[in-house]
Amino acid sequence: MATLVREKIDSSGGNLPLVVDVDISQEFLKRAEQASLSDKCCSVPSLSEVLGFFVTPEIGLAYSSPEVIGSAPAHIQRLCEYKLLSPDMERMYFEQLAYCLYFGSQLAGQSGMERELESLSSQYLTLIEVLTRSNTRMILSIIKPFGRQGWDFDELLSLGTESLLESVHKFDVFLGYRFSTYFHTVFKRRVYRYMDTEKTRNQRYIRYEHFDSCELQGASRIASPDLVCDAIDKLLSLLDDRESYIIERRFGINKQKKLSLKQIADQMELSKERVRQLEQRALRKLSKQAEMINLQDDMTFALA
Repeated sequence: MATLVREKIDSSGGNLPLVVDVDISQEFLKRAEQASLSDKCCSVPSLSEVLGFFVTPEIGLAYSSPEVIGSAPAHIQRLCEYKLLSPDMERMYFEQLAYCLYFGSQLAGQSGMERELESLSSQYLTLIEVLTRSNTRMILSIIKPFGRQGWDFDELLSLGTESLLESVHKFDVFLGYRFSTYFHTVFKRRVYRYMDTEKTRNQRYIRYEHFDSCELQGASRIASPDLVCDAIDKLLSLLDDRESYIIERRFGINKQKKLSLKQIADQMELSKERVRQLEQRALRKLSKQAEMINLQDDMTFALA
């Protein structure tokens, strides 16, 4: 719907003199294109009422920050600079945000409505700013216990900032819930997914630490440890029990201690030469299969 408006904004033709000074956020136009009011919305105010709504970025600014915040890093102080909105103010601002996007979607395809769109765009940006800054303190309260468990605070903080902005755009105020309830659920779910992903990655890297150490020693040919790990899991399943036993202990796979041919031969009650033959046969199988999936060079280097 906003195609016409974008063309007007980008145009330098002399037949559109009123568009020259118009400043409409592209983010607002993008959001407005996808906007629709909740089916729980009972009534919609007039366009003039929405345009006349008064909001400034200073709303919610704390008169003074708690003393305990004074010694915190600057970025933490900024997070706590704004107070939480009252339930009534929160609902009012989220409703106005929805109305701005709704009328933006209605006006974006109409000629001669650039000034109204500019006003809606400005109000949209201000509402987003107020709603995000007044709720950033919640991020700290949610990630605090996870920080005590040893998780990276800055990583969780970045995750919280992204989640907050997404939640502000997706929150349906007409359902009657508080934003804090919605955001706590969304953000905690995202934190747990992040933790599960990190645990899985760490477990895999520990399992294949030999290959990680090869990469640290300048193995630029192994572009992705995850790719190598996936390949090894698949390739080892092609070996028989004896071959798999030997390969895992020769190269320290699956948290096995790296052993010499003699040590493996003693464990398996075979000759050292027979173990060497089985090892070479297993490596030929791995190399042949790796070649078929274009991983021969990486696997050869990793198992060197």
